[in-house]
Amino acid sequence: MAIRTLQSRVQRNAKNRGVRIVNRKGWGSQHRSLYWRRLITHPVSRVEADTLWQHITVTRDDGTLPGEFSADMREVERIGFERFGSGFSYNFGVDMKTGWVGVGMPLKAKGTHTVNNKPSEQPNFSRDQNAVARAVAFIGMPGDKPSEKAIIAVSQLFAAMMEERALTAQPDYVPHRLVAAKSCPTDAVVAVMPRIHQLAHKWSKRK
Repeated sequence: MAIRTLQSRVQRNAKNRGVRIVNRKGWGSQHRSLYWRRLITHPVSRVEADTLWQHITVTRDDGTLPGEFSADMREVERIGFERFGSGFSYNFGVDMKTGWVGVGMPLKAKGTHTVNNKPSEQPNFSRDQNAVARAVAFIGMPGDKPSEKAIIAVSQLFAAMMEERALTAQPDYVPHRLVAAKSCPTDAVVAVMPRIHQLAHKWSKRK
């Protein structure tokens, strides 16, 4: 029997919950070897993270077709590569209309977008949250509202991460703006976060 990695277990769990998961090959990543290298050069320091950060990409959601979702994922990857040399900065990207989920940064490799820039206000969070936390990003622009499909997808993905121990059983679920001087992930996303949190815990078998 094959031994499944943390990444494959989370993806399989989410798929079994009805989430449409598109891997890096599926959405046409231009830097696939980079992610494998980061598992060695930039490993996380905490595999079972106690925090899930919610982001928004501030990029256009071009539509509901598979090719459009793939193009949106590649655009976020391009920006991450140009800014940080890391490719897709978050563990997962979620289409705000369809709820499709694209695989980004491996769960055991550091992302590049979550830093605590408010240490005096948020002393309970270490500076480099990329090393100890997970990050999921809605693909969209400020003012875009997650659809019901997107809310359900993130909730199920959240539950899958808890069950497979990519997250603890009672993790924090917090907006990026808590530690950054920006509105990310915007009021429209923050408004649905309590429901996502509630549903994730309702559906997770890990209590």
